[in-house]
Amino acid sequence: MHDTQFTTREESKRKPSIHSGKNAEALVSKCNAGSHHTNYIGTMATHVSADVVKHVTSPYQKLRHSCESSNKNHWEISLGKRIGFYTLRGELGSGNFSRVKAGIHLLTKERVAIKILDKQKMDKKTKLLLSREISNLEALHHPHIIHLYEVIHTEKKLFLVMEYASGGELYTKLSTQGKLSEPDSKIVFSQILSAVQHMHQHNVIHRDLKAENIFYSEKKHIKVGDFGFSTTAKSLGEALNTFCGSPPYAAPELFKEAFYYGESVDIWALGIILYFAVTGLMPFRAETVGKLKKRIISGHFNIPNYLSNECKELIQAILKPVSSERISVSEIKKCAWLTEVEYPAPMNRYRLQPENVVLTTALPQEVHALQMMGKLGINENELKRIKWNNKGDELELSGKQGNPLLSEPSTVSVSLLNEYNAMVGTYRILLMRAHKKFLSRLPVKQELYLCASCQKFNVARADCPEEKVVLHKEDNVMWKIQQNNNNQKPIKPTQNPSTVKSKFCLIL
Repeated sequence: MHDTQFTTREESKRKPSIHSGKNAEALVSKCNAGSHHTNYIGTMATHVSADVVKHVTSPYQKLRHSCESSNKNHWEISLGKRIGFYTLRGELGSGNFSRVKAGIHLLTKERVAIKILDKQKMDKKTKLLLSREISNLEALHHPHIIHLYEVIHTEKKLFLVMEYASGGELYTKLSTQGKLSEPDSKIVFSQILSAVQHMHQHNVIHRDLKAENIFYSEKKHIKVGDFGFSTTAKSLGEALNTFCGSPPYAAPELFKEAFYYGESVDIWALGIILYFAVTGLMPFRAETVGKLKKRIISGHFNIPNYLSNECKELIQAILKPVSSERISVSEIKKCAWLTEVEYPAPMNRYRLQPENVVLTTALPQEVHALQMMGKLGINENELKRIKWNNKGDELELSGKQGNPLLSEPSTVSVSLLNEYNAMVGTYRILLMRAHKKFLSRLPVKQELYLCASCQKFNVARADCPEEKVVLHKEDNVMWKIQQNNNNQKPIKPTQNPSTVKSKFCLIL
């Protein structure tokens, strides 16, 4: 027997819609002296001394002080209305061991989607899937893939803070408003196709592509989300044997073969999504999963006559029962139906940790994000308060380098990790804002200072006593560093992101 992780249509409706618009149990409990339980109350301000609190001036310092001393904030946390730097709003979806709520980042006022997972209901397999979800989201950098901002760890819960897509699910739109026109379908499908191609170029297999996991961020701008079943293959030709996903979108080989190829399974799901978009119906329909399975294996379905011949041909080329006969992503992009479509390009490969913006060149979006962090009060000195290992990828969490989900870490370890992640989350939110801003125009000349000694960026001039150098705008493309020495190593633009370990995965 193979490990099957399908979701039925009814379960799919109950499953959290992670990025689109009940009282929660208390997320934290009071810790007695000497207790080994993790308490998130005051996490952001655990290491703030009384003298520092008296002189809080920046928005960041005020928020950290508020997290520690405000009775109202403590009460909101105990009621599940707040976590870290976020206030929690309405529920967007729920599942067996997770739910999704809308949230607001208190420093930037950015709307986010927060996936809340109950650690007590998670087995080893579920933890592995979650670790893959986090790593895969961090490895991808595409305008039509949901971005991960932050991970927050408490004794009983995990919180994944992600980009919020306010337009709702593609499934909801098709179910309530009916099919899309072919021109509109081309726009949506080309964006999904471009995102999937980007995944496959990084050997990431989604394995749960469906209309419920496609979200509108704007009227005609979509995002692919919910990487909960995703995996990373050694190559696209690697055979996989863990069967997961939703039956209506499942390829025939998932029901009848001992193994499958991830790329082909994702492509089949693209065909189902396309059919659903242009007809408002599913190509394979049945009252039970057993009957649905037989129809999918048979490969027989009807295509409405009102569709263009080019669209019909593409659907038929994708929904081939034999995976080896299925059209590839690159061939789909060249098909007649998509001849005049312009495909979105991947985003710049941004540095996702602020302390890593230390090389001889920095993208203007990174510069802008760091400057905005400085205005909020997060600078080099704040980052230095958090211990990290400059030689590796893991935080030095009181000597605990293990898996906090598998072996409970100390309260101090979790406190440091959450405080660091809060800074990273703020940086990433500002970075994505800068990305959107720079799409329409480039900013005026701005300055950012780099300590030539410690090789760390400082937004404020007084942050570091060492020698300063200035970043400036050059050729409207890059912000380059003028240095008094040439010892710094250049960036490697071809660096494989899959080799970069996510610090967020320390929680796993």
